[in-house]
Amino acid sequence: MKSKSTISFAIGILLSFIGFMLFVYTESAGSVMFLTIGLILIIGASLQKFIEDTKGVTENEN
Repeated sequence: MKSKSTISFAIGILLSFIGFMLFVYTESAGSVMFLTIGLILIIGASLQKFIEDTKGVTENEN
C-alpha cells in the first residue's frame, strides 16, 4: 500500500503538468490555478514524506 504522500505527490505532478500545458496553449488564469494547486500538493507531499522519514528515524533511535 502506498502512503498518502506518494499519492498526493503523483496528483500534484499531474495537476502541475496539466496546468503548464494549458498555460502554454491558452495562457488563461485557470491554468495558473491548476499549476499552483499542483505545486502546493507537491510541496505538501514532500514535507509530509520528510516528516514521516524523520519520525521513523527518531522512533528507531529510542
